[in-house]
Amino acid sequence: MEPSAPQLLIVDDEPSNRQLLILQVGRLGFEAVAVAGGQEALDELTEEHRYAAVLIDLQMPHMDGFETTVLLRQREAIEGRERIPVVAVTAHTLADVKPRLDGSGIDGLLTKPLRPQVLVWELEHFGVRAPRGYERPATPTLDAATLKRLERMGAGNHREQLTRLIEQFRSKAGEAAEQALQASRARDGASVARAARQLDRAGRSIGATRLSSLSADLEQLAAAGFARSLEAYAHSLVREVELVDSALQALDG
Repeated sequence: MEPSAPQLLIVDDEPSNRQLLILQVGRLGFEAVAVAGGQEALDELTEEHRYAAVLIDLQMPHMDGFETTVLLRQREAIEGRERIPVVAVTAHTLADVKPRLDGSGIDGLLTKPLRPQVLVWELEHFGVRAPRGYERPATPTLDAATLKRLERMGAGNHREQLTRLIEQFRSKAGEAAEQALQASRARDGASVARAARQLDRAGRSIGATRLSSLSADLEQLAAAGFARSLEAYAHSLVREVELVDSALQALDG
């Protein structure tokens, strides 16, 4: 008999948000239960019913995500329960909510709209692995339209322009990737986010859609402020920059 999938508790007062999160985590192989408020969440989080993690909205009527988590942590301490990971999913930035985060007991913070890879990364930090992982839609290193345009440049009278374009990408992307890696080692989320944003722009300029998507994922994870283990994700960007560079070298002959 196969083990049951990890179960997540989703807490959000907006029905559309609950349905979207159920769909997103379901695609990752999780099971999910969704409730509309803090008290319902506390009623659901019993000793008998264990969840792998809680995804909670911060701003809800009657009892918000901060209050709910504080009460949950108090109950865990009094009853000697194992601490359950609580990740806030909010439309607000870290700067907006930071004054109330300290001491709330919230473990992680992700911003809406939620990117599936970022959710996978954050849950993995707490030892909660997605049964199916996240399979990024298959995309080539360079998108087809850009590839054809670059090939025409290389075959025609614009080889010098192609060479300059490639050199500009190498310079900007290489520097940004190194900055992201160094900043991740220093756990400097703000600098990681800035470098990832630069890589996103560099990827878009050359038609490197996969690099652009990875960069956007890392930017969201770093900008959340609670994200950890950024170095492994920065390494994935460095590898992707190398793949793009190899593809461009083949065009430049």
